[in-house]
Amino acid sequence: MLTLIVGKKAWLVKEPSFFRLRQIISYYNSLATAEPKQQAALVRAIFCAVFGWRGRFIVWRMGPVQLQDFLTNLPTALGLEADSKAAQSPDAWGDVYAHLSCAMGGWTYDYIDQHMTLSRLKALHGYLKNHPPTHLLVAAYLDYQPPLSVTEKRRRFFERFAKGV
Repeated sequence: MLTLIVGKKAWLVKEPSFFRLRQIISYYNSLATAEPKQQAALVRAIFCAVFGWRGRFIVWRMGPVQLQDFLTNLPTALGLEADSKAAQSPDAWGDVYAHLSCAMGGWTYDYIDQHMTLSRLKALHGYLKNHPPTHLLVAAYLDYQPPLSVTEKRRRFFERFAKGV
């Protein structure tokens, strides 16, 4: 459970699953570029995704300052980091889903979507760091290195060029 402060009142909400979290991120990221009429609908959608059906009523009781405070503090309250790829785009979660599916013996993406939360992911990360899954151990043993991206190749080229190598 999470405690969110809305208009000086504390609300207990269930921690959002990845599915709801990706929805919230998508709505939240669309706020800045949306037209005013769309912004109101996005704010209502955020409140419904966070608070469930009662979110429609909570947003109506808020003043503009309270609303701004809530929206400013929402990513931190949900445990998101502003500079992470997952926080910037809900579509960038592919690696997280793939890793969990492989590491946890074949969890389906639907299962992960509905049951995984950020706090559960952090708990699993600590365990998997100390007890890596077999596929990661084999890759480490074989000294496997994933192919470099074009950006990484370019960066390394310019580093060597700057050093005169």
